Amino acid sequence: MVHRINGDLANDLGNLFSRALSMVVKYFDGLIPNPSNPQEVDRRLQEVSEKVLPQVSQQMDDLAFNKALATIWEIVNAGNKYIDETAPWALAKAEKDRPRLGTVLYYTLESIRLSALLLAAFVPSTSEKIWPGSHGGKYLEQKITENGKWGGLKPGRKVAKPSPLFPRIDPAKISQGA
Repeated sequence: MVHRINGDLANDLGNLFSRALSMVVKYFDGLIPNPSNPQEVDRRLQEVSEKVLPQVSQQMDDLAFNKALATIWEIVNAGNKYIDETAPWALAKAEKDRPRLGTVLYYTLESIRLSALLLAAFVPSTSEKIWPGSHGGKYLEQKITENGKWGGLKPGRKVAKPSPLFPRIDPAKISQGA
């Protein structure tokens, strides 16, 4: 359990969320940037997300919740791979790369938005933490059929500095009974 929380939740989803939002706050004053001129690497992230949506829907209908979670994690893993491949921290060093930086951060945030929407059935409070009020109301009231399409994230919306979604658990403290 500790491995899952520290690995899948804290490292994979939590770190992706924290890195992306922190860069938007730092480089775009907290305003979600406009994407422009998507490249092949951007389209691959979008394709993973678009492929996952109908699969998760079918798996949920089949009550295959473990498969649905594994499928949702394909977006999270693709988002982490994408951010490593595109290196937005390096793009931020040159003003000429600012449009590309905006595209990379938008695509990363969009993959996180879709992950959060899909994860709402499993971890509703975490989904609310990811996008509090960013869609004009309760996030859990969003419907996957209406809001589960790529490009639903509205550029220009303000995001705040993130707080940790999943604080790491120290296994030593658990074994000590703390």
